[in-house]
Amino acid sequence: MKQSFSRKILLTVGLSACLIMSLYWLLGWQMIERIESESVQRFSNYIGAQVDRVLASEAPSETLKFFDILHFYASRDLLPQELQAFTTVGTHPLPNDNLLVIRPHPISGDFYYMVLQPLEELLESEAQEAAEVGLVMGGIALITFGAMGLTLLIAWHLTVPIRQLSLQLADIDPTNPHLEPLQRNDEIGFMSRQFASLLERVSDFIQRERDFTRFSSHELRSPVMVIRSSADLLRETLPADNLSQRALKRIDDATTRMSQLIEAFLWLGRENKTRSTAPVNQAGLKAVIEERLGTHPELRARVTSLTLAPCSWPVPSFILSVIIDNLLRNALVHGSGDIAISNDSDSLLIQNPIGDTPPDERDSHGYGLMIVEQLCAQANCRFELEQTAELFSAKLIFTPA
Repeated sequence: MKQSFSRKILLTVGLSACLIMSLYWLLGWQMIERIESESVQRFSNYIGAQVDRVLASEAPSETLKFFDILHFYASRDLLPQELQAFTTVGTHPLPNDNLLVIRPHPISGDFYYMVLQPLEELLESEAQEAAEVGLVMGGIALITFGAMGLTLLIAWHLTVPIRQLSLQLADIDPTNPHLEPLQRNDEIGFMSRQFASLLERVSDFIQRERDFTRFSSHELRSPVMVIRSSADLLRETLPADNLSQRALKRIDDATTRMSQLIEAFLWLGRENKTRSTAPVNQAGLKAVIEERLGTHPELRARVTSLTLAPCSWPVPSFILSVIIDNLLRNALVHGSGDIAISNDSDSLLIQNPIGDTPPDERDSHGYGLMIVEQLCAQANCRFELEQTAELFSAKLIFTPA
């Protein structure tokens, strides 16, 4: 599971505090064990010194009776069989926690041997040792968890502005991006002010785009209406010959396409798009295609296969008209040979041969496909363009409403 930034900080700081304190107490425990070992060594040396005094006749032999933990062996032959393997001077720990001390005789120089019972029992009682262990373990738990808890509390407090900034970023309205910067004089405050400045620039850009769309659509509709009214006036005054009628039809087709483009671009820039109440069916698809072919005599001559099947696509008809118009224009300009148009219940396919298009120009299709991609992304439709060595295939896949 992916961890949040605050959780990563808390886990890292907490584990670091736990690890550092554990290492500290481990070293402390080793130091205590070393001190105890040195105490045992000093006490064994003290007993050895008293034995040396007795052997050197500097103290009465009754002195050794005070050391009830001591077993004295004057020579190696008197040692038990299992202890005769030890031959070097020094203190040797035995498996039963006893100590074997080998020392030179102060007069003859021969070795003598002492077996000391566990000195820890003499130096401290079992209750005292248990109390020390409990005290040390309690100190480990108290300081470790106390330090970790304090560290986590500090880390949690330090990550509060990060969480605040994350919540503010998550609640930003895409249509009106705005962020109130945190009033802090640290790196987080600087970052929040940078975010706020960036969002302000983005908001200004969105507003300029909206103004451009609104103003341009208003300004473009006026000349379109003028052209249409002028065409109607010309239709009443010009003679009804074929040349005049073809010219007027081209004006009508161009103004119709201009109106559709204006509506499509306005729809594309609208935030809340309403679903079409009348989905495009087979008859509507045929009407859209026939309308587009009627505006391009060359295109009608190239479309040799038109196979339409029943369909019901949740897309506005004027949007579908602009999409199909751009795809057909792309096929007319960048392809050659016959154009085939077909559909099934959920897709529309337009195919045409590539012909003699230079390889370095085959990936350049103008702005038509960019417009198609933008419209499809907002119209419950997926656009797929496949290009082989000999064929262009443009496919529109419609998703249910």
